[in-house]
Amino acid sequence: MSTASSPYHVEWWEYVMEYSKDINSLLGSSNSPPNSVIEDPKTVLKKVEEPTCLKAAWELMEIFYADKQAQAWLPERLVDWLADYDSLLSGTQATIHSKLVEFQRELATLQVIEDDSRYWEAISSALAVGWLEIVVKMLRLHGSYHLDQLGNRETENGLVETVAVLISKMPRMRPELEPGRLGESYKTKPEFIKAWEKWRAQITKLDCSAYWVQCDHRQTREGLRNMLQIMLGNANSLSAATCHWMELYISHFLYIRPLTVGLESMYSLAQKCIQLKPMSSPHRLMGLIIGILGENTEVVLAECSKAFGPWMVAHVIELLTAGSDQAEILLHEERHNLGGISIEELHRLVYAQVLSSHALTWQIAPIYLTSCMKQGIGFVRDSTAQTTCPT
Repeated sequence: MSTASSPYHVEWWEYVMEYSKDINSLLGSSNSPPNSVIEDPKTVLKKVEEPTCLKAAWELMEIFYADKQAQAWLPERLVDWLADYDSLLSGTQATIHSKLVEFQRELATLQVIEDDSRYWEAISSALAVGWLEIVVKMLRLHGSYHLDQLGNRETENGLVETVAVLISKMPRMRPELEPGRLGESYKTKPEFIKAWEKWRAQITKLDCSAYWVQCDHRQTREGLRNMLQIMLGNANSLSAATCHWMELYISHFLYIRPLTVGLESMYSLAQKCIQLKPMSSPHRLMGLIIGILGENTEVVLAECSKAFGPWMVAHVIELLTAGSDQAEILLHEERHNLGGISIEELHRLVYAQVLSSHALTWQIAPIYLTSCMKQGIGFVRDSTAQTTCPT
């Protein structure tokens, strides 16, 4: 396809975005970020439909290639993406999601929640990747909120609540936040910087407060102050709170480099985080992310093919070529070593061949073949000449 095929004066990427959303909807319902459930005060994670790697991969491609409006806030889009799909990484290694799931199991048996180190570890980890709703809900499980405790734990409760309020007011460089999401969104860089500096100053002031001396509960004192260090962008605290490089990567966007722009800067930071917090075992989604950040179309296509098969490659090419002249030339150029066809046509032929080899899908194959101008039409004629379908 090309921009000339549109009869309307609309940017071509808008058509591609619509195409992407249609496919995304077919891959399953969207999960909201890990969020608290109001009905049960001791339920930390919302139960959602189990995500799939294919949907996670498609959303990555949509974020970086199709959604041109998101280019100014790519880091925040990745924050949301990890919130939806961190659970997919739990099968091969420890994640913040798996840590929260484990803590949820133990929660019912804990008598004094703030005495348990796992409580503070889970809160700090959720904070590191920006799951603010979970953090605030967990803070308000603290024993100092109990009516029979308020009288003699007033200072302690005041510190817990102050941290909860600061978290709920965290500035975010993004157009908007969905209903129920905590934080305050800012669309422009000057507005964000002003709010960010004010917010960080409030955290620093609290960190230096004399009230900590009056807080007798050691675990609360240490747990809250560690949370302040996370919000102040302490690299050691962020590293300790995260389980793998992608989580660390997100935490750097949130608390150290919220104004990061450009794939080159994002790729450089990713390489740094991989060195600091490598995965315990490879994961196909991480290979795709690195290919995207490295701006290497051939690597991205290879990762899609290797990890997600011919369906993904046949459909994702529309996204890869949206707004990228280099990718369009690479994928649409006719190649002698491919018999005079393009990479795009090759992958559509491959997928059509897969479809035609199965009794339930062979009738769909001509739809893909008719878009292959060099060899597809011939295959269509051959297939329609046959009187029997494959078995």
